[in-house]
Amino acid sequence: MSETLLIILGLVIAIGVVAIIALLLRPRAPVADPEAQQRLTELNARLDAMGSWLQNSHTQLQQTVNTRLDAVSQNIGESMKTTTKNTTDHLQQLHARLAVIDSAQKNITDLASTVTSLQKVFDNK
Repeated sequence: MSETLLIILGLVIAIGVVAIIALLLRPRAPVADPEAQQRLTELNARLDAMGSWLQNSHTQLQQTVNTRLDAVSQNIGESMKTTTKNTTDHLQQLHARLAVIDSAQKNITDLASTVTSLQKVFDNK
């Protein structure tokens, strides 16, 4: 009889353990908390507002960068035009000076040949 009693006691314990496991594993219905729902709604509204603010800030930043980039590009273009004109003017002046130097060198060469000819004339007395 004690054997039967032990088997029955074991079955009761096994059934109890299975029942406890079944209770723990069953899905639970979410607890309705109106305050939590209100906070979640407020957080979603804040998140939407921050998203709109970020998008507006991004648009403003993009417009500012584009405006500044256009201004810098225009300044660089004008600077390049001025630099090109100055370089062209300086090269023309240099060309004119080189022409003067070439002319002077030709005159010096002619003068040197004349001096050499005179020296030959004076040497042939």
